[in-house]
Amino acid sequence: MEWFVHPYFAAIVVPLLFILAGAFSRKLVRRSPWTQEDFYLGVQCTLSAFASALIYLFELARALQQGGAAATKASWSAVTGTGFFILVSFFLLLWILSTHQDWEKHSDRKRERNRLAILCPALGAILLASFIVLVKGG
Repeated sequence: MEWFVHPYFAAIVVPLLFILAGAFSRKLVRRSPWTQEDFYLGVQCTLSAFASALIYLFELARALQQGGAAATKASWSAVTGTGFFILVSFFLLLWILSTHQDWEKHSDRKRERNRLAILCPALGAILLASFIVLVKGG
């Protein structure tokens, strides 16, 4: 069970499980057979990384405001790193949204699937894992 508390477990397995849960929830809400659109979850994955970083930024700000040992842990370099991560997440979100705009309902279904069901969710999951491991310090 030692692997269960490993930070990379949380950074990799948890986002993958939530990607699958997102696909299942889309299918269940729609109440029809599976479609490849059920796996177009890049926007949701990226927004979850973005939201996590914003929440962490507010935690850091509160720690800096309180001062003392909490402020030492929440240094200004952590605030700067988190801000940079938020900026990268924002532009990656815009890129994923534009990719969806260009490729949803495209005539080439295989290339659409590759971009919207594989590439975009993978980028979002990598972004979330990067937040957990690199920014927050898993």
